[in-house]
Amino acid sequence: MSLNNFDSHGKRRILLNECKKVYIQRDYSQALVIRFSTEFPEELENYINRQLWTEFINNLNQIYSDAEKLSSRAYMENIIALLTCHLSRLCFKSFWTKKLEEAESLIEEANQQHFVKDGVYVGNPLDKGFRVIEVVLLDEPFSVAEKTDKDGISAPVQGLQPR
Repeated sequence: MSLNNFDSHGKRRILLNECKKVYIQRDYSQALVIRFSTEFPEELENYINRQLWTEFINNLNQIYSDAEKLSSRAYMENIIALLTCHLSRLCFKSFWTKKLEEAESLIEEANQQHFVKDGVYVGNPLDKGFRVIEVVLLDEPFSVAEKTDKDGISAPVQGLQPR
C-alpha cells in the first residue's frame, strides 16, 4: 500500500480494500432484532477510546431498535403502501427508511469527527446486509502471505485473516 498517495488537494488517499479490517459481529441474542455486539474489539485498543466506541455502538443499536418498533404509524404506512401498490413510497419515506438514513448520518458524523482522525473508518452495516460492521484500520496495510511452491517460487496469497 502506498502511503504517499495524495489527491490534488494535498489530502492522502487510502484504498480501503488494501487496509486491515476488523468485523463487529451482529448480536443474535435477541433473535432477529438488528443489534451489534457492544464488546470492545482488542484490535481497536490503540485507535479508539473504549467509552466513545461503546457509546457509538449503543446509539446505533438504539436507532435500529426504534426503526423496528411496531407502532400505529408503522401499521398505517404499510396499509397505505399496500392499498396504493407501494406507489405511496414515491411520495413519502417510510419510518424505517428515515431511521436508516439517521443511522447512516450517525456513522458519517462519527467518522468525520472522531474515527478517521484516529486512523479508523467505520462502514455502514447496511452495505454488509446488517451481518457485521466493517471497521477499516487506515494505517495498517493488509498483510499478504507468501506461498512457496515445490520449485522455490514464492507468490503472494491473499486470504482471510482470522480474528
